[in-house]
Amino acid sequence: MNNKEIMEKISELEQQIAELKEAAQKQDEPKAWKPNVEGEDYWYISESVSATNADFCEDDFDNRVIKSNNCFRTKERADEVAKKIRMLLKLEQYHDMFCPDYVPDWSSDDGKYIVIYDEVEKQWLCDVIFLIRDAVQVYFDSEETTQKVCDLLNGEDEENGSSYKSD
Repeated sequence: MNNKEIMEKISELEQQIAELKEAAQKQDEPKAWKPNVEGEDYWYISESVSATNADFCEDDFDNRVIKSNNCFRTKERADEVAKKIRMLLKLEQYHDMFCPDYVPDWSSDDGKYIVIYDEVEKQWLCDVIFLIRDAVQVYFDSEETTQKVCDLLNGEDEENGSSYKSD
């Protein structure tokens, strides 16, 4: 084997090593949990936005649930996510009731009004943010509108859905 062939072989081996390192790194990356054994128990959020149990059987339904990231290992985790979804839907309804045409202008540093829950005071409060966009947040057109939403949420009892108060 001449020097050129040796250098080509080294280059080839270095490429293979790089590919193996990349494959090993991908194996170490965290992956979303999903059932993978026939009959394995899992939980998902149903169309009624409640935790529902199913046994994995790798049919079209299971595949849709998994593909939509709606698959949880425990009922407690599915309940927690369902509660968040219900609150998001409620806030979106209030948005549509009080300021349906409002869309935040992120090119402006004007305040964007949001509803937050104060764990110490155990109540909903109006807050304002400026140029930080939350991944999942409902924005209202004014402090007055947001306060009206907070008042409505604070006036609800457990049965009517102010579920954060029970945490």
